[in-house]
Amino acid sequence: MNVSVAHLNRLAISLLIILQQCTNLLPDNFVVTGRYILSAIIFIIAIYLYDWTFVSLGFAIWIALFFVLCAATLFYTVDRGATMVVIRRLPHTYLVAFVLSQSIRTMKDFTWALKSLMWGGLIYCSLIALFQGIGNIIENGINLGLTGGSIMLYTYVSIPTVLLCAFFLFTKENNKLYLPLTILAFFLNILSERRKSVLLPLIFIILFVFLKDGFNRKVMLRKIFRVTVALGVAALFIFISIRNATLHQIFGYRLQQLFLSFAGEENVSGSLDTRYLLRGIGMEYLKNNNPLTGVGLGNFRTLNRWDLHAHNNYLELLCTAGLAATICFYSIYVVLVKGMLANLSGKYEILFISMFVTNLIGDYSTTTYTRFFVVIYFTLGVCYLSIRDKENKAVPVVDHSAKSTGKGANALASP
Repeated sequence: MNVSVAHLNRLAISLLIILQQCTNLLPDNFVVTGRYILSAIIFIIAIYLYDWTFVSLGFAIWIALFFVLCAATLFYTVDRGATMVVIRRLPHTYLVAFVLSQSIRTMKDFTWALKSLMWGGLIYCSLIALFQGIGNIIENGINLGLTGGSIMLYTYVSIPTVLLCAFFLFTKENNKLYLPLTILAFFLNILSERRKSVLLPLIFIILFVFLKDGFNRKVMLRKIFRVTVALGVAALFIFISIRNATLHQIFGYRLQQLFLSFAGEENVSGSLDTRYLLRGIGMEYLKNNNPLTGVGLGNFRTLNRWDLHAHNNYLELLCTAGLAATICFYSIYVVLVKGMLANLSGKYEILFISMFVTNLIGDYSTTTYTRFFVVIYFTLGVCYLSIRDKENKAVPVVDHSAKSTGKGANALASP
């Protein structure tokens, strides 16, 4: 393999991943042009390096099938324009996913892409904090002009970034680096003041620690103790910040608002009540209408007076794209989890299972089927399984029966 070309490939992969995460900070034309130029470069390099051989064809078929099922809703959609908006958005995520699946073929490529995803998230969240100023964010909240008009778009990057930092910290690659990065990522994440910014990282950490050390009682108890102490210190800090008049005026009231939101306080946020209403509308639609088709991609807003999407990926897909598209989308989870369970002792297998379960829980409160932060983990999961299977096949099988014959090592080398 040409080493310089391989390095160019990894550089292009990093730039594409970071570009996908920083889209809200860049001009639209620059993002679209950069996305397709980088995708073309990566695909051409993959063809050059691997002599026109394609991998992960099942993943490519899944992408094509899901796109066809979504596009088919154009034949019966309530609002064709709304459907076309979503259909045009799909290639921004799924074309990139296909290209990356063809270019990430070695473990070095895989770890490079995974760390690029982490660094890209840190860069994006840090730039927003830098542009607006930490003090301004604490006082007024994140400026939606920097996040594409929605704080949710910020959390789509900030939450996975925390999870990846925690993963590298727990696998002890470099604690002196990943401990401060994890603290920074969590701090930048909770600036969003969303319940899921606290809940989803906690769910991921609990899952990861349990799967990694579930059968090692001492190690697991030690980590649980450390996490408990850390949470206790954090709780004390929050308590002092809320009760002390000076600290409360500076930033304590923001923390108070965040934690009151867990109780669904009306004066803090009506988003929880709105989600309950949207869920009820979606369930009522499915009960009284044919679930096989739906109202057309991107048309959940026609079912409610607030002109909103479902804020629930399951209902959004079922009510708009229909049952077949929903099954198709979630089938990728089944395939990937089945593959990961073949070696549950591996750190990357544990990462993906923890990430997938966290995403499935998160899908209950957000719409994700067009989002890069979800599909990129499908891509990396597919690439990892392909690389792992290839490496397993390359490992020679040792004939231990040679020892019992008394021929020793020479017997293994003889024809």
